[in-house]
Amino acid sequence: MKINRISAYTIDAENNLENKPTLDFTEYSKFKYGHKPTAMKFAESMMSEFLNKFSLEKISGESSEFIVSTSPYWYTPPSANSLAMYFHYMLNELLLSAKNQPLTFLKIHRSSAPVCDFSKLSHRERLENMKRDTLSFDPFLLKGKRLILVEDARITGAHEQKIIDFMEKAGLEEIIFIYVVDVGSGKNDPDIENRINHKWVNDLDTLQLLMKKPDEFVLNSRLCRFILSWENQEELEDFCKRLSDEMLFGLYISSVNDGYGSVEKYAKGFEVVRQESRIRHHQLIKTDNPGIPSFTL
Repeated sequence: MKINRISAYTIDAENNLENKPTLDFTEYSKFKYGHKPTAMKFAESMMSEFLNKFSLEKISGESSEFIVSTSPYWYTPPSANSLAMYFHYMLNELLLSAKNQPLTFLKIHRSSAPVCDFSKLSHRERLENMKRDTLSFDPFLLKGKRLILVEDARITGAHEQKIIDFMEKAGLEEIIFIYVVDVGSGKNDPDIENRINHKWVNDLDTLQLLMKKPDEFVLNSRLCRFILSWENQEELEDFCKRLSDEMLFGLYISSVNDGYGSVEKYAKGFEVVRQESRIRHHQLIKTDNPGIPSFTL
């Protein structure tokens, strides 16, 4: 099975950018926490790098061989899913203009939702955490195919190796990993991921600035964990009160379906979100709001 790697940005051992445009860490932080416009911007940069290596003519002639996917997940998608959705759409639009059939998108399932922030783990801790993951997919879709795996960052390579090991028996011809950024120093400095992720979004007030614009925002598993793990209960209660009904209920539903209410690290935060959701739900019932969600809290 052949392995290919492409990245829109590269950071070397000294954390300098090599031979490519400068990665805006603030924009990257916004993307990681659900900002759709920056996800689209990064997907465009990734598409440009992809087409530098795989010409549209080559893809058009072999479109039936390619399939697109992203990071495995349980219920709530990871931030990389936004990249993958835009990348998939842009590639299919190009194929359409060349009168070719669209590429299939494959979801790789995880056995459970992640319960920790990988950006704060060492390389060894990431490998240990990966061992507990069980992944699954439809094997009939992959035999003889070339998988384009759209990701956000390659830091230590632990996640990439998990995918490679998992796909060894799938009968793939090739995996093409495409990243926003490839951090060459990741194994020696894995915390660089945490620093980049939180360059702009580092508290609830900043996060709420993104969530105030629903047309430019999408919920992801990272920000769910970020919110639920907030230690200052008073600040979390205030944050939840300021969320729109749509955002609050979306956060609660994702937290329930990913099982975070039973995880000790998130239990207190989950209870705050649940209580505010119940209050809001009853208020909607009293006002006979036609937009009331069809679920019981």
